[in-house]
Amino acid sequence: MKYFDYTISYKPKPIPTHKFDYDFVHDDYDGAADSNDDRFGNAASIEDAIEQIDCKYREAVFDRADTIVENVTSEGVALTSELEFWSVAKACEELGIVKK
Repeated sequence: MKYFDYTISYKPKPIPTHKFDYDFVHDDYDGAADSNDDRFGNAASIEDAIEQIDCKYREAVFDRADTIVENVTSEGVALTSELEFWSVAKACEELGIVKK
């Protein structure tokens, strides 16, 4: 199943719990140990996987917002940063990731 840029698949593990039966991975996931790419995971259900993916998108938006805020000077936010912030926020609202 596709959800945004992630693939969610049912892959039950040979262990006595079903908490890890679903795997999800981003299309651009690197996988190298030194990449620090955390766009993958395990879940108990499709709904759980979707919730975790949504959380990753929210974290990415907030990380980006933090970067923009770091660019604030004593004279205010640079216009391009402010426009960029609102563009990201609007896109997330449209995707239903972040509510108004």
